[in-house]
Amino acid sequence: MSDQRYALARAVAHYHAGCLRVIGSQNVALRDVRSTKKAALASDLGVLAGEETMLATGTAMFRPPKRPRAESPVSTARYERELVVWERLRELVQKAALEPYAKEIVYAAPLLLGHLPQKAGKSGPVLAPLFTQSVAASTQNDGAIVLQAQDESLRFNTAVWQDCATAQNVGQIQSLGIDAQGDLAAGWDPERVEELLKAIHAVLPFASPGLPEGRLYPWPERGAPAGYKASEASLALYDGAALFLSNKSSHYLLHDLEQIQADAQPFLKGLETRPLGILLSEPSDEQRLAPDELTEDQVGFPFPSNPAQRRVVDAIAKNEVVVVAGPPGTGKSLTIANLVAHLVMQGKSVLITSHKQQALTVVRDKLDEMNLQFLYASLVGDTGQAKRELQSQITNVKAFAGQANAKRLAAQLAEIEKRRT
Repeated sequence: MSDQRYALARAVAHYHAGCLRVIGSQNVALRDVRSTKKAALASDLGVLAGEETMLATGTAMFRPPKRPRAESPVSTARYERELVVWERLRELVQKAALEPYAKEIVYAAPLLLGHLPQKAGKSGPVLAPLFTQSVAASTQNDGAIVLQAQDESLRFNTAVWQDCATAQNVGQIQSLGIDAQGDLAAGWDPERVEELLKAIHAVLPFASPGLPEGRLYPWPERGAPAGYKASEASLALYDGAALFLSNKSSHYLLHDLEQIQADAQPFLKGLETRPLGILLSEPSDEQRLAPDELTEDQVGFPFPSNPAQRRVVDAIAKNEVVVVAGPPGTGKSLTIANLVAHLVMQGKSVLITSHKQQALTVVRDKLDEMNLQFLYASLVGDTGQAKRELQSQITNVKAFAGQANAKRLAAQLAEIEKRRT
């Protein structure tokens, strides 16, 4: 069973790490690599090389450009263009090395070129990757930069299709892409890609099928060709590639998942008390105790509540894990704020985390209504301002602890208990 748990733990970590990488890479504009955020340092690899090797072999090498011996206006312009891309590529690699927990390098190829429908019946230019892949970069003694594939399989780019079709068509295309992604995990197959593009063409007739040729060409200039009508839609395969720097989504969590994927053994110790144990252990046959109805004077809720919300307190007391589910507007955030107050009143520490920043903001704003900011600190977002606010809150907590008078607090508590009774 331990070997099965070991394999399952690595598989679970690999799957969730892949999901987080997809979320991170799609935070970068994948609709047009020419307009990607400056911080992403998007690089046109077709300027530096004429052959695509990453998809076929899992590795690619790029060398610094050489100044032409016989300079001419054409050769000089080409050299200067190569130099600009090369310097951007070097900067990208250096930044990735300085922030390995927060940044990752993403390789994108082949590209889709054309115009996709937008709102009001217009079309917008597209130069988007069909697939993306996480890569590692290293610099050799001669200055060459070597890219090495990190993932076992490519990631199908779902972002590009969102604005160009109905929800039903988007779902069809995503299913087609994910199926192809699974087939390509065994190795790159241009004919399988052509099959995917033919299937997409069947859903979106303006998307022309094609076959990757294994070449790399520089990105075309942005803009519509002569005679193009804004209402027209078109999409075709283009043998180009991009490299960009992407923020890792939940990079601390991703780091932990990568550690489990590399070696799950240390994480299997004391499994029964770890969150991972919930996923890897056999379902318990222990009879679960039904939560009891609690009255308002049995909970430390500062905000209004109903019987179902108060039952959560009793459920938490009887179980290691409790799932509270409900559609939007049913009071989940209010219940969380109430639970925080109740558990802190019992002398416990509480950590609230969420994939969505808005969910944390709602709970924090609710807790702010109590005017007891010295009881908690919040980090909502990863901006510099958010971190400065957290530091300020920590300072306020320390100041409160330094000025607190135990006797006065005890007297206040006695008065509150009397009023509450």
